[in-house]
Amino acid sequence: RFETDAGLDVAPLSEAFGAPVTETSAGHYQIDVEPSPAAISQLTSWLGDAGLVARSIDAGTRSLEELMLELGSSAGDDDE
Repeated sequence: RFETDAGLDVAPLSEAFGAPVTETSAGHYQIDVEPSPAAISQLTSWLGDAGLVARSIDAGTRSLEELMLELGSSAGDDDE
């Protein structure tokens, strides 16, 4: 789940994820995918390319900070 501008055309985002995206309430969206660092990265990149900012991201039991730390440590593993 994430929050950004209300009225987002969800069709392109749904196509990018290959999964349904719904606006659950004004400016609040849900993507039907398993939470992962890759999904968070894909979402923030997609929103950035669209000129939008994620005001909040809820990826389940882990916080965004925990996911970003995991993503950062995974990226460091590629450098070895």
